[in-house]
Amino acid sequence: MFNEDWDNRYYFLFEELNKIKDKNIYAVLLNEDCSVYKNKIEKLYTFTKVIKLEEFLCEEEDMVIFPVIKRDEVIHIASCLSDTKTTKLIKKCFENGTEIYILKYGIEKLTGKEPEKYKQKILNYYKEIFEFDIEIIENLKVVM
Repeated sequence: MFNEDWDNRYYFLFEELNKIKDKNIYAVLLNEDCSVYKNKIEKLYTFTKVIKLEEFLCEEEDMVIFPVIKRDEVIHIASCLSDTKTTKLIKKCFENGTEIYILKYGIEKLTGKEPEKYKQKILNYYKEIFEFDIEIIENLKVVM
């Protein structure tokens, strides 16, 4: 899954993908105007197919990997809100029994300057999404 905005942490994903062979890997673009996005990712890796969110069937045997996820989206997922493309997709995955993974390097980090109560609240949101069976993984090798 590629979020609506490009994030340079995607380059870590492409490093990993280029080590993986013989797998059917689809790129699902959440961006409305995805032509520039599509051209960029197709230069970095040869996906089985690059599709828009509307084309993704989200079936039980699929596996959805988010290389990058925003903190606000984690909060919305934990709160069972489906008000962004990412959170709507996650809701659809839950409904269809699709496995969901987030790459560890794609998690928005805290700066360390936040108040302790805020940090604890954010960490609790992550704990809640773990309870929804969303897994944070170190790298793609863990699931491929």
